[in-house]
Amino acid sequence: MRILKVFVKKSCPACPTLRASVERAAIPSNVEVRVCDLDTADGLAESAFHSVLSTPALILCDEAEKELRSWNGSGNIPVPSDIEVALV
Repeated sequence: MRILKVFVKKSCPACPTLRASVERAAIPSNVEVRVCDLDTADGLAESAFHSVLSTPALILCDEAEKELRSWNGSGNIPVPSDIEVALV
């Protein structure tokens, strides 16, 4: 199963836009969505593992958590159709 990790932070003004895009995208059943909140220790650990330095960020991983595709930064927020294409 692939994993779509959504990295967010409360103080990030662009994070709600990314979360909305993920919620509107048609996510296949073989993709697990995980929200990683950088305001928590677990979220920070996950961001360190993937070298996420800014929010919002979105990373698609395989079942071994190897990165397949990523989007980082507020200027690069994917729309739902971009997310859907990446997940096919």
